[in-house]
Amino acid sequence: MKSKELKITEGKHAVVEPQIMQYPLTYFKQELSKETYELIDWHWHSGFQFCYVISGEVIMQTVKRKVILEEGEGMFIHAQQVHKAMNKSKKAKYISLNLPIHFLDLEGSEMYYRFVEPVLHAESIESIVIKKNNPNTMRFLAMLKICAEKIISEDNIYSLNLLADLLLLWEELFHQISITDCPGEKSNRTNERLQKLLRYLQTNYNSKITLHDIADHVNLSKSECSRFFKKATGETIFEYLLKYRIEKSIELLRNTDMTITEIAYETGFMSQSYYDQRFRKIKGISPLKYRNSSYIKH
Repeated sequence: MKSKELKITEGKHAVVEPQIMQYPLTYFKQELSKETYELIDWHWHSGFQFCYVISGEVIMQTVKRKVILEEGEGMFIHAQQVHKAMNKSKKAKYISLNLPIHFLDLEGSEMYYRFVEPVLHAESIESIVIKKNNPNTMRFLAMLKICAEKIISEDNIYSLNLLADLLLLWEELFHQISITDCPGEKSNRTNERLQKLLRYLQTNYNSKITLHDIADHVNLSKSECSRFFKKATGETIFEYLLKYRIEKSIELLRNTDMTITEIAYETGFMSQSYYDQRFRKIKGISPLKYRNSSYIKH
């Protein structure tokens, strides 16, 4: 499976290149397929994200849930929530709309206090799945579709019309979230701990990492740390670390003239033979053949 990594800041937030400059929205259109990417790996955003599936089926996974979104369905993902996207069909396309926390007004303003803080503090609401067959989210989905289609179809989307629709979309989100919702402290701790774990693995992937090192970093026992990561992501720590190292090695195969041995050691493998073995198992081809084949063009 080929995964796409978003640009990551030092704090490991996903950085989405703004498509509308000086406008309270950034967005990206993503195709998931064997020819592009089948996976956008674990990451999170400092602001709020709305996803809308244009075609095919997309698997969205958060700490709390794993759902299949069909064409014409969507999802709201709260600020700072760890998530990933995977391809379910042969080819899928979706669009993500990303709103900064202060898109309505600056912190401390009346607009921020009345319409942003209640959403921001509804911390137990990690995400909202917006399905076609749910009568409770029909208008929510309709507004999301309007915004997504305007972005897809219009040449110049720097417009008051889109801004008005984004405000109506936010109004629907506001209605979905109860202001009296109790903060999800346990859910937040889980999300923050997972962020800390992923940050450590993504920063130190090219070094020798032991379970003791990882567990010590998040103040858990080795067994608790292993159980926590498996429950939160559905895979073991070292399964994730192996795949992450392989994807980092692919960047070097594509973009450098480093030898296979150099790439192996650069990405945390202890030998070229072990790197070659694991690469073959995951990608179905050797690193050298991958570099010399048509795969490298994608």
